[in-house]
Amino acid sequence: MPRPPRAVEAVCEVPGFAWDVDALSRMFAVLDTHALATRAPAGTVALAFLDNPASAALHRNFFDDPEPTDVMTFPGDPDEDHAGDIAANIDIAREEAPEARWTSDEELTLYLVHGWLHLAGFRDDTTEATAAMRAAENDLLNHLRAHEALPAFTWP
Repeated sequence: MPRPPRAVEAVCEVPGFAWDVDALSRMFAVLDTHALATRAPAGTVALAFLDNPASAALHRNFFDDPEPTDVMTFPGDPDEDHAGDIAANIDIAREEAPEARWTSDEELTLYLVHGWLHLAGFRDDTTEATAAMRAAENDLLNHLRAHEALPAFTWP
């Protein structure tokens, strides 16, 4: 039986950055149709779009690392119908996109997919786990493209 549509909440304090919550909801709905979705917890996904200073502060507070990072994932509480939180760095996405030879939107979507995979139990702390994570990221990005479900963002 298919799971009910997932609620998606998003926040950002960076002036000029914007998103379409319906497009983000559609993206997660399409992710939830993939075979890997059986591993992802049900419930709301909360997104925070951060700049480098906010990312560095969060990274320091939760991981004891003062450097900004691309994405951080925090598990939710199934009893509260909360799948988890994904904090994605829009500054790093914009910096890394040209090197990856794609758009900032695609780079930021990669971070959201990466976070969703962490919620689904994927890890990236060993060579083997990282290889599995990268393969799943590519598979899911192709799945989103095939369903025309890559979200667009407005950048400052």
